[in-house]
Amino acid sequence: MKKTSHAIIAALLLTAAAFAQAAPVATHAAKTVDLTTGAAHYGSSFSSGLATATFADVLNFHVGSTSLLAADLTSTAGSVTAGLDLTNFLVYSSAGTLLYTGSQKSTGKVDNWKLNTSNLVLTAGDYYLKVIGTVNSSAAGSYSGNISLKALAVPEADTYAMLLAGLGMVGFVARRRKSA
Repeated sequence: MKKTSHAIIAALLLTAAAFAQAAPVATHAAKTVDLTTGAAHYGSSFSSGLATATFADVLNFHVGSTSLLAADLTSTAGSVTAGLDLTNFLVYSSAGTLLYTGSQKSTGKVDNWKLNTSNLVLTAGDYYLKVIGTVNSSAAGSYSGNISLKALAVPEADTYAMLLAGLGMVGFVARRRKSA
């Protein structure tokens, strides 16, 4: 009796393991985006036959000086059930710290994400974008996007000199009014 119950349990476990296949993974090798000109285009394609495969592609980039980052990501398909389903668009420091999460602008036939860090600044250093999604069908799919850096303006020394001269004049006028 005990041998029979063990055999039944083993058969059930083997059957469950055969049916519980993990979704395939279609992640590409990390790529480097060259931002020496301040902007770049990037993208990746997925071959057919990868239905339900997940991916988490990494795009490395370098920031030379304190800058604002703007990036977008788009995938277009013939129908909602074809192509790719983009589920996240993220910016990380080279140490792996999550810095920013993109906002999804549209989903369906056209998946569109935006990263606009107008209120957040990237200092000089290495960073990476992470594109996460799922391949919806056996048909091939792709995504593409643009990334740009906008250097922050640094005031010139004469700007500070004019500011100090203006403050000095205001102080002089205020002192003169007080003594009169």
